[in-house]
Amino acid sequence: MDASALLVDDPLPGVRRLTLNRPDKRNALDNELRGAILTAVREADADPSVKVSILRGAPCRREDRARP
Repeated sequence: MDASALLVDDPLPGVRRLTLNRPDKRNALDNELRGAILTAVREADADPSVKVSILRGAPCRREDRARP
């Protein structure tokens, strides 16, 4: 997975933003991206300064059909 497929930033105090960044795949989820999202959510959960996490990216399909 490209390291920039999931962008993580904190735009405001207490806010963690996760942005899907695979425009060539229309932000389709594959197993690697699912794992990156899970890791980022767990890290946000462990950080007491994070009060809300936002997952964004559009358009999104359910999965990447090009990969086995």
